[in-house]
Parts: sequence; C-alpha cells; structure tokens
Amino acid sequence: MLIQVDLFFACKDLVGNGLGYKCNPVILLYLVPQEGVPVLLGRTERIEASTHPMFTTPIMVDYSFESTQLLRVVVLDAPSEATVDGYTLQHVLGEKDFAFGEMLRADSGIFTVKPAKQGRAVGQVAITPVPRINSESLHLTLAGEKLDKKDFFGSSDPYFVVYRLLDNGEKHEVYRSETIMNNINPTWDPVKLPLSHLVNVSDPKHLERSICITVFDWDRDTEDDIIGSTTVRLAALVSGAAFSLINHKKLHKSRYENSGKLYVRRADTVRDYSFTDYLRGGAEISVDVAIDFSSHNGGGGGAASPHELDPSGAFNDYERALDAVLTVLQPYDADQHIPVYGFGATMPGFALDRSDDFHASGDASSPYVTGKPEVLAAYRHAAKLASPLPTAHLAPIISKFSYTLETTRASSPLAYHILLILTQGAVADVDAIAAAVRHTAAANLPLSVVVVGVGNGEFADLQRLDATLVPREVEPVAADKKKSKNKEDKADGDNAAAVARDIFHFVRFNEFAGRDRSELLTRELLRQIPSQVVDYFQRAGVVPNIIE
Repeated sequence: MLIQVDLFFACKDLVGNGLGYKCNPVILLYLVPQEGVPVLLGRTERIEASTHPMFTTPIMVDYSFESTQLLRVVVLDAPSEATVDGYTLQHVLGEKDFAFGEMLRADSGIFTVKPAKQGRAVGQVAITPVPRINSESLHLTLAGEKLDKKDFFGSSDPYFVVYRLLDNGEKHEVYRSETIMNNINPTWDPVKLPLSHLVNVSDPKHLERSICITVFDWDRDTEDDIIGSTTVRLAALVSGAAFSLINHKKLHKSRYENSGKLYVRRADTVRDYSFTDYLRGGAEISVDVAIDFSSHNGGGGGAASPHELDPSGAFNDYERALDAVLTVLQPYDADQHIPVYGFGATMPGFALDRSDDFHASGDASSPYVTGKPEVLAAYRHAAKLASPLPTAHLAPIISKFSYTLETTRASSPLAYHILLILTQGAVADVDAIAAAVRHTAAANLPLSVVVVGVGNGEFADLQRLDATLVPREVEPVAADKKKSKNKEDKADGDNAAAVARDIFHFVRFNEFAGRDRSELLTRELLRQIPSQVVDYFQRAGVVPNIIE
C-alpha cells in the first residue's frame, strides 16, 4: 500500500562560495534506484540570498513499506530559475542519500541530514515528513483592519505568513501570501491549505490544535517588519471571526492594545479527492498518440532513419518508448481504443499540407486502434509508407484535441485525456505550441500533453517550453532578504510564459539507460499526471461518483 507523504525542508548554516556570500538555495529530491539513473521526484521553490532558508513548497513522495526507498537530497545554489533545470556540478552546494524508513523513524518528527560536497559539509537540512492521511483542506480568506503604519509615508505593504506549530516548540512556515501595497485595510487572495500541512491530523482532536498567523510589512531594502501575530485554534477559524494582532515588542507600552485586527472572511473545511478517489469514482482516462515522421527526424523507415524497422522484430527507440509508456497507461483506458496520428509527413490516401496529420494505421475513416499491439502495428505501417515533410508542427495536434474536448467535455464530465507525442526535436512552431498549451490550460480542458524526445536531435526549444509553461505562483522570499511581491511584478522574469495549469511535460528518452530504462522513463514522464488530473477535476468542480 502506498502512502503519500509531503516532505517539508528547512536549511541551516548553508555555506556559499566565499566569505559573506549568501546563496540562492533550491532543494531537489531524487529517488535512487538500485540500477540506472536517479529519478527527480520534485523540487522546492528558489529562495534568494539566504543561509537559513525555510521552504514552503513540499515535495510529495509515495511511501511503500514493502520496498526499500533510497532518497537523495541535493542543495543547489541557483543564480536564476533557468539554472535549476539545467544545473551543473558548480551549482551543487552538497547532497546526501538517506533511506525513507530511516527518516520516518526520527524521534522528534524532524529528520536532519548534513549534505556535503567532496567531503566538505555545507550545512544542515531539516526534513519534516507529513503523511496525507487526512484529505481535507482549509479554504481561507483573510483581511486586515487598521494595521499599524510602518512606512515613512504613513501606510504599510502587508502580507501574512501561516506557520505550523511543531511538537518540539518550533514553528514551520507553510504559506506566504501575496503583498498588498500601501494598504492598512487589505483583503488577501483566497488560499487553500491542506489540513495535514497545518496540524497533525492523526490526532483525533486535531481541530483543537493551533496555528500561528503573522502579518508583516514588506520593505524593499531592509528586513521586513512584523506588524503583529495571532495564535488561533483551527476550530476557531470560522467566517466572521476576528483576532487581535499583537506585536510583542510593544507590550511594554501602557496604552498598547493591538497592531490591528485580522478578520476571517471565509473559512471552510472541504474534502479533497485524490487521484485514486477519481479512478474509483468513475474517471475515464483515455490515451492519445501522435508520432513525428518529418525529414528533420530522418524521414520514414530508411537506413538512416530513427524509424528504421528491424526485420527481426527488435524494437527501435520509438517502439521502446511507445511500449514503455503504453504499458503503464493502457490499464487506465477502459475501452482500449487509442487514436494514433502521424504528422510531419504525407501518407498514401491522405491529402495533407505541412501542418496536417494522418491516421498512422492507414485507415482513412478512423484514427483508432485497439490496445498496445495495434498501436505498435500502426506505427510500423506508417514508418514503412510515410513520405517526410521538411518540418514538424506540434501545435495543430494539440489544438485538434483541445477543440474536440471543448465540444465533448460537457457530456463526459469525468473524462480525461493524456496526449503522448513522440518527436526527435527541431519543431518549427515553438510559439504556436506555447499558445496551444496556454489555451488548453486557460480553458481548463481535460488534457495533459507528454512529449518524448527520441534520438539525439535538438531539444532546446522543447526543454524551454517544459521549464516555462508552468503555473505562476507568488514568488517565495528569503527570511533575511525580501524582494517585491507586488502583484504587478508577477509578469516579470522567468515566469513570463506562465499558464493557468501545469499540463505540459517533456522528457528525453536517451537520458535513461540500463536495464530499468523503460521504467525510469515512464516514472519521469508520467509522475505529474495524477496531480494534473486532480487539479483539472477540482477546478471544474467535478467530484467522483462513488466514494466509500
């Protein structure tokens, strides 16, 4: 049985490159298999200029008691977001391997490792595991009233931070809001916080446990000022409630009452449905396939082509990738009817221009085949007969499925599609791909797009899309060096191409080698699918049909 566990990270005394230098840390977590390359499980946010960062983004790990799971924590010093995805050894501050079970046995509930590089310790990483054994979230909207004026011109730039209170007396930041500029009566954006992030939900009286909420005044050039804090039981967080914000540095003043009020505009505890809830509750997962046969890809099935077919029946890399991914996805597709398209080529019986597609099986009346064996047979048929065009266009394929789903989702509310695209790179329509993905995400269509890069082609554009086509979030900020989080600033920097939902993922097939190549490929390619499916259904307001 798998148990989902969120891991929260905090560092102490990180050693940067030079005296007085403060690094820009990011935590990466890998699963280390017995053979093959480590698999990235997730990453935290990047925090600027901090030697004692406390990360608010947890990394979710599926814990299995029946297997040994070796994890590796890697601490990066990332000058920018762009360096995280393409980091090199010079960006690594240190790393440390540890067993999942060893972490869970930590007496205090906090497991500490000491990452090192070339035998030199670089600080400490404290890991707090929080099992997701409660599937409820707190939907919270907060407002301030008559907050203390901290700025020179008589106002404040307030944001709030929510802390989990740990059993050992410490507290851990779990959420940081946006900053509202020049406003002592702010209303912040609604936030959804899993209860398991706030308190120990294994305690039957967990609603009687408390959290701490602190309101700060953001400063551009100096350390942010505390306006005031309140510690409140979860059960007391109800709509309409009000709490005094206390600045403990002012308690000695004889006429001091508070530093403003914190009002609860909304506080609801809502059931969160998991991926398995939706699967058990009627979700219909469908698999769709599109394969690039363009000339930049070596063309059809000739000797110099990556589509060359072995007469003995041994798989080429396209077949290996199809076999690996469909082995995992096919069981979720109830009817096993899978459309298989080719693009970037012409096919006998199809009138095409350079941006169109064709049915890989050669059946002009339908793109559908049944099951993995017929998908592979359709691929081989197209590999033998397709005549390549000079370039490959992915956007029309994505748009084709988006258009279809816009017209059908109302009649099939529990349907979700996974579009698998195989290409050797050098796509000709990068901007159009980005636009198609943004449209699909903005319209909240039930689609994930996973792209496998086969061979040694040029994949820089697809890697860049994978890095930039991500949801825009409030940028995390270091505890000792804050930067602007004004809403107007969100469109700047590396997240300029952000989208409403995370639905696009690219992986290179050749990054994986060894006996576990196929397993590692599918883990990396499909690891985001469960969260993407749940995110879609939650945004669409769809609940499972049957939940025990």
